[in-house]
Amino acid sequence: MKTRGIMVLLVVVGVAAVFLSMAPVSSFQTLHNNDTSTMQTPGQGNDTSTTNRTFYINAVEPMGTANIAEEPFPNTTLPTGGGIELNEPDEQGNWEIETYVFDPSQIVVYEGDQVTLNILGINGRVHDVTINGYVEPFELHRGELKTVTFTADKAGTIDFICNIHQPTMHGQIIVLPSG
Repeated sequence: MKTRGIMVLLVVVGVAAVFLSMAPVSSFQTLHNNDTSTMQTPGQGNDTSTTNRTFYINAVEPMGTANIAEEPFPNTTLPTGGGIELNEPDEQGNWEIETYVFDPSQIVVYEGDQVTLNILGINGRVHDVTINGYVEPFELHRGELKTVTFTADKAGTIDFICNIHQPTMHGQIIVLPSG
């Protein structure tokens, strides 16, 4: 009888997990409306008026380490480029994997919004950043905060990338149609 109760509980938890996983999830950074003291996220409410949007984006390097005694060194082929590095085990059997990413890597604005990106170099000596079609390419160094401002003048996607750390250091600004 106890086993049956546990099975029912597991089924209920599993069904709840499925429903929760189907719920819309917003991984977008909260937008700051410089015109008021309130915060808003696209898609909430009906306000699509042009505004100033400010974001903070970090250039980071997530890293994982392991030891071959506890976890075997992977036998896999990873994408080429400077965005992923898999370091073979050292004399003690320690190995690591690292990648470079923008965090957040996706933000949402409306067509006509003035967008200010504050990009902070946290990991990596230098990043060669391009925001396709909107600002001149620039270098971002560790410890440096680079601020760029532009108007998202048409609906669509604006890519921002680090040319050194591809294919992983790639972000997008989703520009929703106004009105």
